[in-house]
Amino acid sequence: MVRLHHLAPGWQQCEPLFTDGTKSTLEFSDRALEKLDYLLAALKKQGIYVTNEIVDASLCPAEGEIPYRFKGKSIHQLKLLMMFDPDVKEYVKRWVRGFYCRPNRYTGIPLIRDPQLACLGIVNEISIGYHNGSLARNLPDRARAILNRQYQADRKRRGLPEQAFDFELREPDSVRYFHDMLQGAFAEWKQFVQGLGYGGVFSGSNFGENFYHHSASAGSGMDFMDAHLYWGFAGYMDGVDAKTRLLPGDRWNDLVKPPYNENAYTKELFARFSMSSLSDMPLVSSEHRTSIADFQRSKYRTAGLPFFATIHAFQEWDGFYVFASQGGNDNRIGHRLDVRFDTAYLATFPLAAYLLRAGVIRPAVQTVYYRLAEEDIFGKPRSPGFYHDGMFSVPEQHKLRMLYPQREAGKKYPGEIPFADAKKLPRYTGDTIGGDTGEFVRNWKKGSFLIRTARVQGVEGFFDAGERFELPDCAFRMESPFGVCFLSGGESESLAKAPRLLFTAVNSSINSGDINARRKGWSLPGTAPARILPVRGRLELKNGRWDVWSLDENGKRNRQIARSTAGFDFDTGRDRTVWYELARCP
Repeated sequence: MVRLHHLAPGWQQCEPLFTDGTKSTLEFSDRALEKLDYLLAALKKQGIYVTNEIVDASLCPAEGEIPYRFKGKSIHQLKLLMMFDPDVKEYVKRWVRGFYCRPNRYTGIPLIRDPQLACLGIVNEISIGYHNGSLARNLPDRARAILNRQYQADRKRRGLPEQAFDFELREPDSVRYFHDMLQGAFAEWKQFVQGLGYGGVFSGSNFGENFYHHSASAGSGMDFMDAHLYWGFAGYMDGVDAKTRLLPGDRWNDLVKPPYNENAYTKELFARFSMSSLSDMPLVSSEHRTSIADFQRSKYRTAGLPFFATIHAFQEWDGFYVFASQGGNDNRIGHRLDVRFDTAYLATFPLAAYLLRAGVIRPAVQTVYYRLAEEDIFGKPRSPGFYHDGMFSVPEQHKLRMLYPQREAGKKYPGEIPFADAKKLPRYTGDTIGGDTGEFVRNWKKGSFLIRTARVQGVEGFFDAGERFELPDCAFRMESPFGVCFLSGGESESLAKAPRLLFTAVNSSINSGDINARRKGWSLPGTAPARILPVRGRLELKNGRWDVWSLDENGKRNRQIARSTAGFDFDTGRDRTVWYELARCP
Protein backbone atom coordinates (compact mmCIF):
# COMPACT_ATOMS: atom_id res chain seq x y z
CA MET A 1 0.00 0.00 0.00
CA VAL A 2 1.21 3.51 -0.86
CA ARG A 3 0.31 6.57 1.14
CA LEU A 4 -0.48 9.68 -0.91
CA HIS A 5 1.02 12.43 1.19
CA HIS A 6 2.51 15.90 0.76
CA LEU A 7 1.12 16.29 -2.75
CA ALA A 8 0.44 20.01 -2.44
CA PRO A 9 3.58 21.85 -1.20
CA GLY A 10 5.95 23.81 -3.40
CA TRP A 11 8.99 22.30 -1.70
CA GLN A 12 8.32 18.87 -3.17
CA GLN A 13 10.29 18.03 -6.29
CA CYS A 14 7.16 17.18 -8.27
CA GLU A 15 4.59 18.63 -10.61
CA PRO A 16 2.69 21.48 -8.86
CA LEU A 17 -0.75 20.23 -7.91
CA PHE A 18 -2.53 23.51 -8.62
CA THR A 19 -2.70 25.76 -11.67
CA ASP A 20 -1.63 28.60 -9.38
CA GLY A 21 -1.75 27.71 -5.69
CA THR A 22 -1.34 31.34 -4.64
CA LYS A 23 -4.69 32.13 -6.27
CA SER A 24 -6.69 28.94 -5.82
CA THR A 25 -6.30 25.49 -4.32
CA LEU A 26 -9.55 24.40 -5.97
CA GLU A 27 -8.21 24.65 -9.54
CA PHE A 28 -5.96 21.66 -10.17
CA SER A 29 -3.19 21.36 -12.74
CA ASP A 30 -4.32 18.92 -15.43
CA ARG A 31 -0.71 17.87 -15.98
CA ALA A 32 -0.31 16.98 -12.30
CA LEU A 33 -3.62 15.13 -12.22
CA GLU A 34 -2.68 13.18 -15.36
CA LYS A 35 0.53 12.03 -13.69
CA LEU A 36 -1.35 11.13 -10.51
CA ASP A 37 -4.03 9.26 -12.46
CA TYR A 38 -1.35 7.28 -14.29
CA LEU A 39 0.44 6.45 -11.05
CA LEU A 40 -2.79 5.26 -9.41
CA ALA A 41 -3.70 3.14 -12.45
CA ALA A 42 -0.20 1.63 -12.58
CA LEU A 43 -0.30 0.82 -8.86
CA LYS A 44 -3.75 -0.71 -9.22
CA LYS A 45 -2.56 -2.89 -12.09
CA GLN A 46 0.07 -4.31 -9.73
CA GLY A 47 -2.49 -4.89 -6.96
CA ILE A 48 -1.19 -2.01 -4.84
CA TYR A 49 -3.67 -0.12 -2.66
CA VAL A 50 -3.41 3.53 -1.58
CA THR A 51 -4.32 5.51 1.52
CA ASN A 52 -4.40 9.15 2.55
CA GLU A 53 -6.04 11.60 4.92
CA ILE A 54 -9.11 13.65 3.96
CA VAL A 55 -6.91 16.63 3.13
CA ASP A 56 -3.24 16.58 2.36
CA ALA A 57 -1.12 17.52 5.35
CA SER A 58 0.59 20.26 3.33
CA LEU A 59 -2.57 21.94 1.98
CA CYS A 60 -2.47 25.72 2.49
CA PRO A 61 -5.56 27.58 1.23
CA ALA A 62 -5.02 30.57 -1.01
CA GLU A 63 -5.90 34.03 0.27
CA GLY A 64 -9.66 34.45 0.44
CA GLU A 65 -10.55 30.75 0.30
CA ILE A 66 -11.08 30.67 4.05
CA PRO A 67 -11.46 33.65 6.41
CA TYR A 68 -7.88 33.39 7.69
CA ARG A 69 -4.49 34.61 6.53
CA PHE A 70 -1.68 32.08 6.88
CA LYS A 71 1.30 34.27 6.06
CA GLY A 72 3.77 33.82 8.88
CA LYS A 73 1.50 31.29 10.58
CA SER A 74 1.64 27.50 10.69
CA ILE A 75 -0.18 25.99 7.70
CA HIS A 76 -0.88 23.03 9.97
CA GLN A 77 -3.64 25.04 11.68
CA LEU A 78 -5.97 24.07 8.83
CA LYS A 79 -6.08 20.56 10.30
CA LEU A 80 -7.53 21.91 13.53
CA LEU A 81 -9.74 24.57 11.95
CA MET A 82 -11.55 21.94 9.86
CA MET A 83 -12.60 20.29 13.11
CA PHE A 84 -14.84 23.16 14.31
CA ASP A 85 -15.00 26.24 12.01
CA PRO A 86 -18.09 25.97 9.70
CA ASP A 87 -16.50 28.05 6.91
CA VAL A 88 -13.33 25.96 6.90
CA LYS A 89 -15.41 22.80 6.86
CA GLU A 90 -17.19 24.01 3.73
CA TYR A 91 -13.85 24.81 2.04
CA VAL A 92 -12.49 21.35 2.85
CA LYS A 93 -15.66 19.71 1.51
CA ARG A 94 -15.22 21.60 -1.77
CA TRP A 95 -11.58 20.51 -1.88
CA VAL A 96 -12.44 16.86 -1.23
CA ARG A 97 -15.09 16.88 -3.97
CA GLY A 98 -12.62 18.43 -6.40
CA PHE A 99 -9.74 16.10 -5.63
CA TYR A 100 -11.37 12.76 -4.80
CA CYS A 101 -14.60 12.78 -6.80
CA ARG A 102 -13.40 13.32 -10.39
CA PRO A 103 -13.04 10.17 -12.53
CA ASN A 104 -9.52 8.85 -13.07
CA ARG A 105 -8.87 9.18 -16.80
CA TYR A 106 -7.27 5.70 -16.94
CA THR A 107 -9.69 3.71 -14.75
CA GLY A 108 -12.86 5.78 -15.19
CA ILE A 109 -13.53 5.55 -11.44
CA PRO A 110 -13.29 8.45 -8.94
CA LEU A 111 -10.75 7.62 -6.25
CA ILE A 112 -13.34 8.12 -3.49
CA ARG A 113 -15.39 5.22 -4.93
CA ASP A 114 -12.45 3.02 -5.96
CA PRO A 115 -11.71 0.06 -3.64
CA GLN A 116 -8.04 0.91 -4.29
CA LEU A 117 -8.46 3.65 -1.64
CA ALA A 118 -8.62 1.09 1.14
CA CYS A 119 -7.89 3.20 4.24
CA LEU A 120 -8.66 6.82 4.99
CA GLY A 121 -7.51 8.96 7.89
CA ILE A 122 -9.65 11.87 9.02
CA VAL A 123 -6.78 14.27 9.68
CA ASN A 124 -3.00 14.15 9.71
CA GLU A 125 -1.22 14.80 13.02
CA ILE A 126 -3.47 16.67 15.41
CA SER A 127 -1.53 17.27 18.61
CA ILE A 128 -1.25 19.84 21.39
CA GLY A 129 2.52 20.06 21.02
CA TYR A 130 2.70 19.66 17.26
CA HIS A 131 6.13 20.63 15.88
CA ASN A 132 7.31 22.09 19.21
CA GLY A 133 4.36 24.48 19.28
CA SER A 134 0.68 24.46 20.05
CA LEU A 135 -2.04 24.51 17.44
CA ALA A 136 -4.69 25.42 19.99
CA ARG A 137 -2.67 28.10 21.76
CA ASN A 138 -1.77 29.84 18.48
CA LEU A 139 -5.21 29.81 16.88
CA PRO A 140 -6.24 33.10 15.19
CA ASP A 141 -8.66 35.37 17.03
CA ARG A 142 -11.64 34.38 14.88
CA ALA A 143 -11.05 30.69 15.56
CA ARG A 144 -10.61 31.29 19.27
CA ALA A 145 -13.92 33.13 19.37
CA ILE A 146 -15.73 30.32 17.52
CA LEU A 147 -14.29 27.58 19.71
CA ASN A 148 -15.00 29.53 22.89
CA ARG A 149 -18.58 30.20 21.75
CA GLN A 150 -19.14 26.50 21.02
CA TYR A 151 -17.66 25.63 24.41
CA GLN A 152 -19.98 28.05 26.21
CA ALA A 153 -23.01 26.64 24.37
CA ASP A 154 -22.03 23.13 25.41
CA ARG A 155 -21.67 24.17 29.05
CA LYS A 156 -25.05 25.88 28.96
CA ARG A 157 -26.71 22.73 27.56
CA ARG A 158 -25.24 20.73 30.41
CA GLY A 159 -26.21 23.27 33.09
CA LEU A 160 -22.64 24.25 33.93
CA PRO A 161 -21.52 27.76 34.90
CA GLU A 162 -20.01 30.03 32.26
CA GLN A 163 -16.26 29.59 31.91
CA ALA A 164 -13.76 30.66 29.25
CA PHE A 165 -12.14 27.96 27.12
CA ASP A 166 -8.53 27.33 28.14
CA PHE A 167 -6.43 27.42 24.96
CA GLU A 168 -3.42 26.16 26.91
CA LEU A 169 -5.43 22.94 27.36
CA ARG A 170 -4.58 22.50 31.00
CA GLU A 171 -7.98 23.13 32.61
CA PRO A 172 -9.83 19.76 32.84
CA ASP A 173 -13.23 20.83 31.45
CA SER A 174 -11.62 22.49 28.43
CA VAL A 175 -9.46 19.45 27.79
CA ARG A 176 -12.42 17.09 27.91
CA TYR A 177 -14.49 19.32 25.62
CA PHE A 178 -11.62 19.52 23.11
CA HIS A 179 -11.35 15.71 23.16
CA ASP A 180 -15.10 15.28 22.61
CA MET A 181 -15.04 17.92 19.86
CA LEU A 182 -12.36 15.95 18.00
CA GLN A 183 -14.27 12.68 18.32
CA GLY A 184 -17.44 14.36 17.07
CA ALA A 185 -15.58 15.92 14.14
CA PHE A 186 -14.06 12.55 13.21
CA ALA A 187 -17.57 11.06 13.09
CA GLU A 188 -18.88 14.01 11.03
CA TRP A 189 -16.10 13.73 8.43
CA LYS A 190 -16.55 9.97 8.24
CA GLN A 191 -20.24 10.44 7.44
CA PHE A 192 -19.41 13.06 4.80
CA VAL A 193 -16.96 10.95 2.78
CA GLN A 194 -19.17 7.87 3.07
CA GLY A 195 -21.89 10.00 1.53
CA LEU A 196 -19.57 10.58 -1.44
CA GLY A 197 -19.30 6.83 -1.99
CA TYR A 198 -16.26 5.86 0.07
CA GLY A 199 -16.52 2.27 1.33
CA GLY A 200 -13.19 1.67 3.06
CA VAL A 201 -12.08 1.86 6.69
CA PHE A 202 -11.26 4.89 8.86
CA SER A 203 -8.76 6.10 11.41
CA GLY A 204 -8.98 9.36 13.34
CA SER A 205 -5.61 11.06 13.63
CA ASN A 206 -2.16 9.52 13.55
CA PHE A 207 0.03 11.51 15.89
CA GLY A 208 0.27 12.02 19.62
CA GLU A 209 2.66 11.97 22.49
CA ASN A 210 0.06 11.09 25.11
CA PHE A 211 -3.05 9.05 25.81
CA TYR A 212 -5.16 12.19 25.47
CA HIS A 213 -4.73 12.28 21.69
CA HIS A 214 -4.89 8.56 21.14
CA SER A 215 -8.13 8.40 23.10
CA ALA A 216 -9.88 10.63 20.54
CA SER A 217 -8.99 8.17 17.76
CA ALA A 218 -10.14 5.21 19.85
CA GLY A 219 -13.76 6.27 19.52
CA SER A 220 -16.38 3.74 18.53
CA GLY A 221 -16.75 5.18 15.02
CA MET A 222 -13.17 4.48 13.93
CA ASP A 223 -11.96 1.17 12.45
CA PHE A 224 -8.20 1.14 13.06
CA MET A 225 -5.49 3.01 14.95
CA ASP A 226 -2.59 4.81 13.30
CA ALA A 227 0.55 6.24 14.90
CA HIS A 228 3.52 8.10 13.43
CA LEU A 229 6.85 6.86 14.69
CA TYR A 230 10.21 8.46 14.08
CA TRP A 231 12.60 6.47 16.17
CA GLY A 232 15.77 8.00 17.41
CA PHE A 233 16.35 11.22 19.25
CA ALA A 234 14.67 14.13 17.50
CA GLY A 235 17.42 16.02 15.74
CA TYR A 236 15.45 19.27 15.67
CA MET A 237 15.13 19.46 19.45
CA ASP A 238 17.72 21.50 21.35
CA GLY A 239 19.76 19.69 23.95
CA VAL A 240 18.57 16.19 23.10
CA ASP A 241 22.10 14.93 22.50
CA ALA A 242 22.84 15.48 26.16
CA LYS A 243 19.95 13.21 27.11
CA THR A 244 20.70 10.39 24.67
CA ARG A 245 22.75 7.33 25.52
CA LEU A 246 25.70 7.14 23.13
CA LEU A 247 28.18 4.29 22.88
CA PRO A 248 31.93 5.01 22.63
CA GLY A 249 32.86 6.41 19.24
CA ASP A 250 29.69 8.51 18.98
CA ARG A 251 27.66 5.44 18.07
CA TRP A 252 23.92 5.37 18.47
CA ASN A 253 21.06 3.43 16.95
CA ASP A 254 17.70 1.97 17.84
CA LEU A 255 19.19 -0.93 19.78
CA VAL A 256 20.82 1.00 22.63
CA LYS A 257 17.68 2.52 24.18
CA PRO A 258 17.44 1.22 27.77
CA PRO A 259 14.27 -0.74 28.62
CA TYR A 260 13.22 1.79 31.26
CA ASN A 261 12.24 5.44 31.56
CA GLU A 262 15.18 7.83 31.25
CA ASN A 263 13.04 10.95 31.72
CA ALA A 264 14.32 12.05 28.33
CA TYR A 265 12.46 12.48 25.09
CA THR A 266 14.27 10.05 22.83
CA LYS A 267 11.40 9.08 20.54
CA GLU A 268 11.06 5.67 22.16
CA LEU A 269 9.29 3.56 19.57
CA PHE A 270 7.56 0.67 21.31
CA ALA A 271 6.33 2.71 24.27
CA ARG A 272 4.78 5.28 21.94
CA PHE A 273 3.32 2.67 19.60
CA SER A 274 1.85 0.71 22.50
CA MET A 275 -0.22 3.76 23.43
CA SER A 276 -2.32 3.00 20.33
CA SER A 277 -2.34 -0.77 20.86
CA LEU A 278 -5.93 -1.57 21.82
CA SER A 279 -7.45 -4.95 22.53
CA ASP A 280 -9.83 -4.94 19.55
CA MET A 281 -8.55 -2.54 16.85
CA PRO A 282 -5.94 -3.07 14.14
CA LEU A 283 -2.84 -0.88 14.51
CA VAL A 284 -0.59 0.48 11.77
CA SER A 285 2.00 3.23 11.45
CA SER A 286 1.49 5.32 8.31
CA GLU A 287 4.85 7.03 8.92
CA HIS A 288 7.87 5.20 10.25
CA ARG A 289 11.59 5.90 10.02
CA THR A 290 14.57 5.04 12.19
CA SER A 291 17.49 7.16 13.38
CA ILE A 292 16.70 10.40 11.61
CA ALA A 293 19.11 12.60 13.58
CA ASP A 294 22.50 13.79 12.38
CA PHE A 295 24.12 11.83 9.59
CA GLN A 296 26.88 10.19 11.60
CA ARG A 297 24.31 8.33 13.69
CA SER A 298 21.78 7.96 10.90
CA LYS A 299 24.23 5.70 9.11
CA TYR A 300 23.44 2.97 11.66
CA ARG A 301 19.73 2.95 10.82
CA THR A 302 19.94 -0.31 8.84
CA ALA A 303 19.48 -2.17 12.14
CA GLY A 304 16.11 -0.50 12.73
CA LEU A 305 13.75 -2.33 10.38
CA PRO A 306 14.64 -5.96 11.27
CA PHE A 307 14.32 -5.09 14.97
CA PHE A 308 11.05 -3.22 14.51
CA ALA A 309 9.54 -5.89 12.24
CA THR A 310 10.38 -8.58 14.81
CA ILE A 311 8.70 -6.78 17.72
CA HIS A 312 5.85 -5.78 15.41
CA ALA A 313 5.12 -9.43 14.60
CA PHE A 314 5.63 -10.47 18.24
CA GLN A 315 3.04 -7.87 19.32
CA GLU A 316 0.66 -8.84 16.49
CA TRP A 317 0.46 -5.27 15.26
CA ASP A 318 -0.78 -4.97 11.72
CA GLY A 319 1.60 -3.06 9.47
CA PHE A 320 3.82 -0.07 8.89
CA TYR A 321 4.76 2.24 6.04
CA VAL A 322 8.34 3.44 5.59
CA PHE A 323 8.26 7.19 5.16
CA ALA A 324 10.37 8.16 2.15
CA SER A 325 11.18 11.68 1.01
CA GLN A 326 13.05 12.53 -2.15
CA GLY A 327 16.28 14.34 -1.29
CA GLY A 328 17.42 14.99 -4.84
CA ASN A 329 18.35 13.28 -8.07
CA ASP A 330 22.12 13.49 -7.95
CA ASN A 331 22.99 9.95 -6.80
CA ARG A 332 23.51 10.87 -3.16
CA ILE A 333 21.51 10.59 0.06
CA GLY A 334 20.25 14.14 0.17
CA HIS A 335 17.76 14.12 3.03
CA ARG A 336 17.37 12.40 6.37
CA LEU A 337 14.32 10.55 5.06
CA ASP A 338 15.84 9.70 1.67
CA VAL A 339 15.34 6.07 0.66
CA ARG A 340 16.17 6.05 -3.01
CA PHE A 341 19.97 6.09 -2.65
CA ASP A 342 20.25 4.42 0.76
CA THR A 343 21.19 1.02 -0.62
CA ALA A 344 21.97 -0.50 2.76
CA TYR A 345 18.61 0.48 4.22
CA LEU A 346 16.79 -0.80 1.14
CA ALA A 347 18.65 -4.11 1.40
CA THR A 348 16.90 -4.86 4.71
CA PHE A 349 13.37 -4.48 3.25
CA PRO A 350 12.96 -8.12 2.07
CA LEU A 351 14.19 -9.40 5.44
CA ALA A 352 11.93 -7.04 7.41
CA ALA A 353 8.90 -7.99 5.29
CA TYR A 354 9.69 -11.68 5.78
CA LEU A 355 9.95 -11.25 9.56
CA LEU A 356 6.67 -9.34 9.73
CA ARG A 357 4.49 -11.17 7.23
CA ALA A 358 5.69 -14.76 6.87
CA GLY A 359 4.82 -16.14 10.30
CA VAL A 360 8.51 -16.33 11.16
CA ILE A 361 8.08 -14.71 14.58
CA ARG A 362 5.67 -16.36 17.02
CA PRO A 363 3.27 -13.98 18.82
CA ALA A 364 3.84 -13.34 22.50
CA VAL A 365 2.67 -16.00 24.93
CA GLN A 366 1.46 -13.56 27.59
CA THR A 367 -0.64 -10.41 27.18
CA VAL A 368 -0.28 -7.58 29.69
CA TYR A 369 -3.25 -5.23 29.93
CA TYR A 370 -2.92 -1.67 31.26
CA ARG A 371 -6.27 -0.15 32.21
CA LEU A 372 -6.35 3.60 31.79
CA ALA A 373 -8.42 5.82 34.04
CA GLU A 374 -9.90 9.20 33.09
CA GLU A 375 -7.16 10.83 35.16
CA ASP A 376 -4.42 9.04 33.17
CA ILE A 377 -5.84 10.53 29.97
CA PHE A 378 -7.02 13.98 30.99
CA GLY A 379 -5.07 14.74 34.17
CA LYS A 380 -1.93 15.96 32.39
CA PRO A 381 -2.79 16.32 28.70
CA ARG A 382 0.39 18.26 27.94
CA SER A 383 2.67 15.53 29.31
CA PRO A 384 3.85 12.43 27.42
CA GLY A 385 1.71 9.47 28.36
CA PHE A 386 4.35 6.75 28.47
CA TYR A 387 6.70 7.89 31.21
CA HIS A 388 6.96 4.83 33.36
CA ASP A 389 9.21 1.81 33.15
CA GLY A 390 6.56 -0.73 32.17
CA MET A 391 5.83 1.03 28.89
CA PHE A 392 9.51 0.70 27.99
CA SER A 393 10.20 -2.86 29.08
CA VAL A 394 6.95 -4.81 28.56
CA PRO A 395 6.63 -4.55 24.73
CA GLU A 396 9.86 -6.50 24.16
CA GLN A 397 8.82 -9.22 26.63
CA HIS A 398 5.06 -9.66 26.28
CA LYS A 399 2.12 -8.41 24.27
CA LEU A 400 0.93 -5.07 25.63
CA ARG A 401 -2.60 -3.72 25.21
CA MET A 402 -4.23 -0.52 26.46
CA LEU A 403 -7.76 -0.47 27.87
CA TYR A 404 -9.26 2.97 27.23
CA PRO A 405 -12.19 3.75 29.56
CA GLN A 406 -14.72 4.78 26.90
CA ARG A 407 -14.01 1.71 24.80
CA GLU A 408 -13.49 -0.89 27.51
CA ALA A 409 -16.09 0.11 30.11
CA GLY A 410 -17.53 -2.95 31.83
CA LYS A 411 -15.09 -5.40 30.24
CA LYS A 412 -12.63 -7.43 32.31
CA TYR A 413 -9.31 -8.90 31.19
CA PRO A 414 -7.15 -11.46 33.03
CA GLY A 415 -4.46 -9.85 35.16
CA GLU A 416 -5.20 -6.29 34.02
CA ILE A 417 -3.13 -3.62 35.80
CA PRO A 418 -4.29 -0.08 36.52
CA PHE A 419 -1.92 2.19 34.64
CA ALA A 420 -1.15 4.27 37.71
CA ASP A 421 -0.19 1.13 39.67
CA ALA A 422 2.10 -0.01 36.86
CA LYS A 423 4.29 2.99 37.58
CA LYS A 424 5.23 1.33 40.86
CA LEU A 425 6.42 -1.95 39.35
CA PRO A 426 10.13 -2.79 39.77
CA ARG A 427 12.50 -1.42 37.14
CA TYR A 428 13.89 -3.83 34.58
CA THR A 429 17.60 -4.10 35.42
CA GLY A 430 19.06 -6.77 33.11
CA ASP A 431 21.56 -6.02 30.33
CA THR A 432 19.52 -8.14 27.91
CA ILE A 433 15.81 -8.21 27.21
CA GLY A 434 13.79 -10.53 24.99
CA GLY A 435 10.40 -11.97 24.20
CA ASP A 436 8.67 -14.66 26.25
CA THR A 437 8.87 -17.01 23.24
CA GLY A 438 12.67 -17.07 23.50
CA GLU A 439 13.06 -16.27 19.78
CA PHE A 440 14.91 -12.97 20.12
CA VAL A 441 17.00 -11.05 22.63
CA ARG A 442 18.51 -7.55 22.72
CA ASN A 443 21.68 -6.58 24.56
CA TRP A 444 21.01 -2.88 25.00
CA LYS A 445 24.29 -2.27 26.85
CA LYS A 446 26.25 -3.37 23.77
CA GLY A 447 23.63 -2.50 21.15
CA SER A 448 23.11 -5.90 19.51
CA PHE A 449 20.00 -7.91 18.65
CA LEU A 450 19.82 -11.68 18.11
CA ILE A 451 17.08 -13.64 16.30
CA ARG A 452 16.95 -17.42 16.71
CA THR A 453 13.76 -18.72 15.11
CA ALA A 454 13.45 -21.87 13.02
CA ARG A 455 13.41 -19.84 9.78
CA VAL A 456 15.53 -16.76 10.58
CA GLN A 457 18.74 -16.68 12.59
CA GLY A 458 21.33 -13.97 12.87
CA VAL A 459 22.52 -10.84 14.62
CA GLU A 460 22.68 -7.08 14.05
CA GLY A 461 24.16 -4.09 15.81
CA PHE A 462 27.56 -3.18 17.27
CA PHE A 463 30.26 -5.83 17.75
CA ASP A 464 33.68 -6.39 19.24
CA ALA A 465 36.31 -7.68 16.81
CA GLY A 466 36.05 -11.46 16.60
CA GLU A 467 32.85 -11.60 18.67
CA ARG A 468 31.08 -14.94 18.18
CA PHE A 469 27.33 -15.62 18.21
CA GLU A 470 26.15 -19.23 18.55
CA LEU A 471 22.72 -20.02 17.06
CA PRO A 472 20.77 -23.28 16.62
CA ASP A 473 21.66 -23.87 12.96
CA CYS A 474 24.62 -21.55 12.39
CA ALA A 475 27.25 -19.40 14.06
CA PHE A 476 28.63 -15.95 13.25
CA ARG A 477 32.03 -14.49 14.00
CA MET A 478 31.90 -10.75 13.38
CA GLU A 479 34.96 -8.78 12.33
CA SER A 480 33.27 -5.47 11.48
CA PRO A 481 32.21 -3.08 14.29
CA PHE A 482 28.66 -2.85 12.90
CA GLY A 483 26.46 -4.98 10.67
CA VAL A 484 23.12 -6.61 9.92
CA CYS A 485 23.62 -10.33 9.22
CA PHE A 486 20.71 -12.80 9.00
CA LEU A 487 20.02 -16.16 7.36
CA SER A 488 16.44 -16.75 6.19
CA GLY A 489 14.80 -19.90 4.88
CA GLY A 490 12.12 -18.73 2.46
CA GLU A 491 9.13 -21.08 2.21
CA SER A 492 10.89 -23.90 4.09
CA GLU A 493 9.80 -24.81 7.60
CA SER A 494 13.32 -24.41 8.97
CA LEU A 495 16.88 -23.49 8.10
CA ALA A 496 17.88 -27.07 8.90
CA LYS A 497 15.71 -28.44 6.07
CA ALA A 498 15.81 -25.61 3.53
CA PRO A 499 17.28 -26.37 0.09
CA ARG A 500 18.26 -22.70 -0.31
CA LEU A 501 18.98 -19.86 2.08
CA LEU A 502 19.20 -16.09 1.69
CA PHE A 503 21.99 -14.46 3.66
CA THR A 504 21.45 -10.72 4.17
CA ALA A 505 24.74 -9.05 5.08
CA VAL A 506 24.81 -5.27 5.12
CA ASN A 507 26.54 -2.40 6.88
CA SER A 508 25.61 1.23 6.14
CA SER A 509 25.23 3.67 3.28
CA ILE A 510 27.10 6.98 3.32
CA ASN A 511 27.76 9.76 0.86
CA SER A 512 31.20 10.51 -0.58
CA GLY A 513 33.20 13.59 0.35
CA ASP A 514 32.92 15.37 3.69
CA ILE A 515 30.05 13.70 5.51
CA ASN A 516 30.91 15.33 8.85
CA ALA A 517 29.95 18.87 7.88
CA ARG A 518 27.12 20.35 9.91
CA ARG A 519 24.09 21.21 7.80
CA LYS A 520 20.98 23.11 8.78
CA GLY A 521 17.59 21.57 8.29
CA TRP A 522 17.14 17.98 7.14
CA SER A 523 19.59 17.95 4.24
CA LEU A 524 22.64 15.73 4.59
CA PRO A 525 26.28 16.58 3.84
CA GLY A 526 28.50 14.83 1.34
CA THR A 527 28.61 14.38 -2.40
CA ALA A 528 27.73 11.75 -4.99
CA PRO A 529 27.99 8.86 -5.27
CA ALA A 530 26.36 7.23 -2.26
CA ARG A 531 28.51 4.35 -1.06
CA ILE A 532 27.84 1.24 0.99
CA LEU A 533 30.30 0.25 3.70
CA PRO A 534 31.43 -3.39 3.89
CA VAL A 535 30.62 -5.89 6.62
CA ARG A 536 33.02 -8.77 7.28
CA GLY A 537 32.90 -11.95 9.29
CA ARG A 538 32.56 -15.70 9.10
CA LEU A 539 29.37 -17.73 8.76
CA GLU A 540 29.40 -21.40 9.81
CA LEU A 541 26.55 -23.80 8.91
CA LYS A 542 25.67 -26.76 11.14
CA ASN A 543 23.48 -28.75 8.71
CA GLY A 544 25.12 -29.95 5.49
CA ARG A 545 27.38 -28.37 2.90
CA TRP A 546 26.54 -25.45 0.65
CA ASP A 547 27.40 -23.70 -2.61
CA VAL A 548 27.49 -19.92 -2.12
CA TRP A 549 26.82 -17.14 -4.66
CA SER A 550 26.81 -13.38 -4.35
CA LEU A 551 23.59 -11.82 -5.70
CA ASP A 552 23.21 -8.67 -7.78
CA GLU A 553 20.79 -5.80 -7.20
CA ASN A 554 17.95 -7.83 -8.73
CA GLY A 555 18.56 -10.89 -6.59
CA LYS A 556 20.19 -12.84 -9.44
CA ARG A 557 23.29 -14.98 -9.01
CA ASN A 558 26.38 -12.97 -9.77
CA ARG A 559 29.57 -14.80 -8.75
CA GLN A 560 30.24 -18.06 -6.94
CA ILE A 561 31.94 -17.41 -3.61
CA ALA A 562 32.39 -20.95 -2.24
CA ARG A 563 31.71 -24.58 -3.21
CA SER A 564 30.48 -27.41 -1.01
CA THR A 565 31.38 -25.65 2.21
CA ALA A 566 30.16 -25.72 5.80
CA GLY A 567 31.44 -22.21 6.38
CA PHE A 568 32.92 -19.23 4.58
CA ASP A 569 34.41 -15.80 5.24
CA PHE A 570 32.12 -13.09 3.92
CA ASP A 571 33.21 -9.62 2.90
CA THR A 572 30.50 -7.58 1.19
CA GLY A 573 33.05 -5.06 -0.07
CA ARG A 574 35.13 -7.74 -1.73
CA ASP A 575 32.06 -9.54 -3.06
CA ARG A 576 30.21 -6.32 -4.02
CA THR A 577 26.88 -7.52 -2.65
CA VAL A 578 24.36 -7.18 0.17
CA TRP A 579 22.83 -10.65 -0.35
CA TYR A 580 24.23 -14.16 -0.73
CA GLU A 581 22.40 -17.27 -1.89
CA LEU A 582 23.30 -20.60 -0.28
CA ALA A 583 22.24 -23.76 -2.13
CA ARG A 584 22.39 -27.08 -0.27
CA CYS A 585 24.68 -29.67 -1.85
CA PRO A 586 23.27 -33.20 -2.49
